[in-house]
Amino acid sequence: DRPSVTVTINDNDATNGTNNPIDDSTIFVGQHYRDFLNRNPDAAGLNFWVNEIASCGSNTQCVEIKRINVSAAFFLSIEFQETGYFAYRTYKSVFGDATSQNVVGPVPVIRFKEFLADAHRIGEGVQVGIGNWQQQLDDNKNAYALEFVQRSRFTLAYPLTMTADEFVSKLDQNTGGALSVLERSQLRAMLGATPEDP
Repeated sequence: DRPSVTVTINDNDATNGTNNPIDDSTIFVGQHYRDFLNRNPDAAGLNFWVNEIASCGSNTQCVEIKRINVSAAFFLSIEFQETGYFAYRTYKSVFGDATSQNVVGPVPVIRFKEFLADAHRIGEGVQVGIGNWQQQLDDNKNAYALEFVQRSRFTLAYPLTMTADEFVSKLDQNTGGALSVLERSQLRAMLGATPEDP
């Protein structure tokens, strides 16, 4: 039995009308920080992106293009590529997706709940350009990888009885043959006879 919870939603809009809150540039940009980077916006970044949209004035076509460009910038940002997209690529490499041959199980291979938790884990304490962010990111990614390979979903897909050749071949197949012959050979050599070897 799961406990039940009652949620009350209070209408606290400043005005009653047909405007969607996401039409406000500050809300729009702030939501991008939360959706892509799993954090609240920093003041400088928020101001930069809001001003980028505001530079259009009342030109609705310009505003639409700027909003699209802002979304693209967040997607292409180092911070997202190395956190959320890193989590996505990890799942695809390990479990494959609809484009991979012989994928077992439903796709997408990463569920939204998993994506949010893993992206947050990788990006914890990371803000590009602030402090020693590269080292923090590397530490987070290494810790994440060690945690990931201990999860039951991973150990079921890659049992310790697999040979190094089977292990590397499965990873390469899931990524659509992304590894070169040399990379496959190097990975097999690093793993030894079986993936559990030191």
